[in-house]
Amino acid sequence: MRRISHFQISHLLIALLACVGLPVSAGCATETVKVAVQKTGTFAWELAVIRAHQLDKQADISIDAVELASPEAGKIALRAGNADIMVSDWLWVSRERALGAKLTFTPYSSALGAVMVPANSPIKTLSDLKGRKLAVAGGPLDKSWLLLQASLKRDGIDLKSQAT
Repeated sequence: MRRISHFQISHLLIALLACVGLPVSAGCATETVKVAVQKTGTFAWELAVIRAHQLDKQADISIDAVELASPEAGKIALRAGNADIMVSDWLWVSRERALGAKLTFTPYSSALGAVMVPANSPIKTLSDLKGRKLAVAGGPLDKSWLLLQASLKRDGIDLKSQAT
């Protein structure tokens, strides 16, 4: 008997949750879940794992991956009705709800972003980011980027305008 990891189960649950939320006439098995996924993102790899282990077939779910170039394109696809589910964060969903969207959020990961520098970097504290050039993953509304900016504002640093 093959053992399925917690990793595989958690991602299968995302597909199941999408299926539950779809309008169903004759049961979930007749529906296809359209998933907006960044072509080069982590979720694309995770979908490949689901398919390789046939977890979608085991759950009797058909997953149609709508491959996109960026997380922003996924948000557009979801709002336009071209996808049933996508990976984003609670800050974006909260913002969209405040604007009137009827979206549901289900935790996908407990991981938060990180600030990473080379071991020999002169950057030792978050305040040292002031005046630096930063690479930000996830876009301007990414929760980690927003939380980092908020944290530094407490120290009087407006990272958005005081860094590149």
